[in-house]
Amino acid sequence: QACVFALSVASIQRLKEQVEGSGVLGVGEWVSSNNVMAAFVIQCVARANTEAQVYEAGEWTMFQALDMRRPLGLPSRGLGSPLILAECQASSAEIMDAGMFSRLAKRVRQSVDKYTGEYLQGAMDWMNQSYTLLAQNGVLEPWRHFWFTALNTNKRAVGVSCMNRIPIYDADFGAGWPTMARSFNPRPNYIIVFPGPPSTRRTGTSPPEYDALHLYVTLEKPAMAALRADPQWNKLCSLLMTVPILDVGLGTPWEQGRALWVFGYGSLMYRVDFPIEAQVFGYIHGRKRAFLQKSHDHRGTPLQPGRVCTLLPSDSIEACWGVAYKVQAGKESEVKKLLDYREKDGYSIEFVSVHTRQGVVLCDVMVYVGVSSNPSFAGDSSIEDTAQVIARAEGPSGTNREYLYKLCNALRQLNNEGAVVDEYLLVLEQRVREIERELEI
Repeated sequence: QACVFALSVASIQRLKEQVEGSGVLGVGEWVSSNNVMAAFVIQCVARANTEAQVYEAGEWTMFQALDMRRPLGLPSRGLGSPLILAECQASSAEIMDAGMFSRLAKRVRQSVDKYTGEYLQGAMDWMNQSYTLLAQNGVLEPWRHFWFTALNTNKRAVGVSCMNRIPIYDADFGAGWPTMARSFNPRPNYIIVFPGPPSTRRTGTSPPEYDALHLYVTLEKPAMAALRADPQWNKLCSLLMTVPILDVGLGTPWEQGRALWVFGYGSLMYRVDFPIEAQVFGYIHGRKRAFLQKSHDHRGTPLQPGRVCTLLPSDSIEACWGVAYKVQAGKESEVKKLLDYREKDGYSIEFVSVHTRQGVVLCDVMVYVGVSSNPSFAGDSSIEDTAQVIARAEGPSGTNREYLYKLCNALRQLNNEGAVVDEYLLVLEQRVREIERELEI
């Protein structure tokens, strides 16, 4: 469930004064308004998740978004925000005990201070290179594709992104009201902070001042109920509205009533034998496609297994393009059983984020992956060795080379703008066709 709350600037100033007067800050130590606001939100949200039993009590990972331009002395105006999620840990006691708020605020400040200018400049350079590559591959508005990569909703983690100093959001959201769902991706336990309506104190052409911040909070429903019942939260925050959110998983298993999305990067790109409501061309960041999964039951036999696709992790800015399918409502269990059988030869399920060219991010999309520890994983293999296997293998579903050719054709058809290129597939296809001619098959 998503809600927008208002938190007054005056309340944030009182929180800051509380920390400064608590005695937790040493000589030369300080906290910003954003630090204390982030600590307050993190403590309340994490406590709500714990009290609602969405997560068991324990240590929490906290993130505060740091705009890298500020410490580097760069202009902060313009579209897009180069952010680092500054990470630190909070004990269960620091989350559950409101009296430990000041210590938590100091810890948030320390997490921001640990990043050196050299590190931030390197991160900026890497991000700019990534933006350029994505743009060259036809991705629109590539800056949208690097949000939320550090926030893992399968563990106790909560993050706050403070956008109140980035003027573009005044225009994007109509002075603080989040009306453009495509401009950001709501995830559970990631709170986005926007400016409230411009203050009447605004003068001339100076940036608008505001009397309150608007907190866009997305939580599991039990946690949201606990947050809205929290006296500490209600003392400072007032509910403005609840917000409909796109039905794209958003951090919970599909069995809990959310839509089931499935990502296809192999045969699912051209053979969809289950009912769907929608499909979208997109990619998984930091993964690459590889023909390193043996096929004993579809494109090969137990004696002569073929090779089909799996996903490998990539330390570079590579991405694996494919298709995300939204399964027809009411058919989730049936489709899951069908796919489990279809992908039974060594595949296991993962949940990933799928990015589209338009900037939409689908969270917790189900994908079948042949991990390196599964018995059908072929291990390291050169293009030549892989091509030799594919050219010769055949199984109950047809020849192995047919699998490769159909996959390549599907990628070409879906990629109607011609901007996405999978060099690995192109080289492999070319070599298999050469072997096919050599063997006259």
